Amino acid sequence: MLGVTKNLKAPSTIIRLKDEFGKYQNKSQYAKNKLEYTILSDIVVKNQIYYDPKNNDFDTEIEDDKGMLKMYKTFLDFPDHRRFQHPEQPVNKKNHKPNDWDVVWPAAVRRKTWLGRAMTIECPVVGIDWWDAYAYAQWSQGRLPTLSEWAVAAGFEGQSLNVSLWGPVGHDQMDVTGVGLAGMAGNVREWTAVPEINPAESLAPKAYVAAGDSFENRDGGILARLWVDSRSARRSDLGFRVIAKK
Repeated sequence: MLGVTKNLKAPSTIIRLKDEFGKYQNKSQYAKNKLEYTILSDIVVKNQIYYDPKNNDFDTEIEDDKGMLKMYKTFLDFPDHRRFQHPEQPVNKKNHKPNDWDVVWPAAVRRKTWLGRAMTIECPVVGIDWWDAYAYAQWSQGRLPTLSEWAVAAGFEGQSLNVSLWGPVGHDQMDVTGVGLAGMAGNVREWTAVPEINPAESLAPKAYVAAGDSFENRDGGILARLWVDSRSARRSDLGFRVIAKK
């Protein structure tokens, strides 16, 4: 799992702060010194996490998530999504159901196929737009990562070695970063929070970015970026990842 500073300093600062963990003998001492980290992962974070110098890992209490179908179904079943929606969401958008949801969910529950893909309820949600991803993140008490946060997470302590194919979240152990973040290179692309300039078209307006590659296009891997013209765009290989709120 990745720890990122609350104000997301440069990677060198993250590493420097990480080196300071050795000064503290236990989590309570570390917490008192307010070197608090949050996590960017395949899961929604409900609390702060702390580095454990004894086993070189992060110690945290977390809830299972990522944009998995099973969690998205829970979100859809929530009776009122209005307070989680972005204030700029189009008025003609009536719900947050993914494309083909009435076929996708039964196929996942029954472990059948959909569009030739083997489905389980642990597979990532696709066919959702930015508004859907935003609302889900708010409902889960999290938020979407910015592209810079996503990029720091992707490269921290080693990038994924493989672009994973379609499957349940975390199914390909070669598509895992050095700190345990699964599926950042492949499986599905992931919506990020804010519009960015495309370096290849620096004079063009900022646009929202889908980070990482997918099972449908494995050329760029963890370095792949897709600039999307509209927040209402949906793709069969585009999902999301959630970060804890600052």
